[in-house]
Amino acid sequence: ERYFTDGEDVVIAKCGDPVSIADKIKWMLQNEEQVNSIAVKGFHKAHQLLEYNLSSARIIDYLDKL
Repeated sequence: ERYFTDGEDVVIAKCGDPVSIADKIKWMLQNEEQVNSIAVKGFHKAHQLLEYNLSSARIIDYLDKL
């Protein structure tokens, strides 16, 4: 939830809640186009946040400003 938004770039179910997980799976099966869009947005956001080249550049920029 800190980096991703449910329904925008990720689909989040409540951890340990089988009903929530089942509801999300059912929703994903019924909304294929929207799920594809969420998957693409999630991929791009994860790449921005987790790609080590981009992350290390942000860290270096931050440290240079100190």
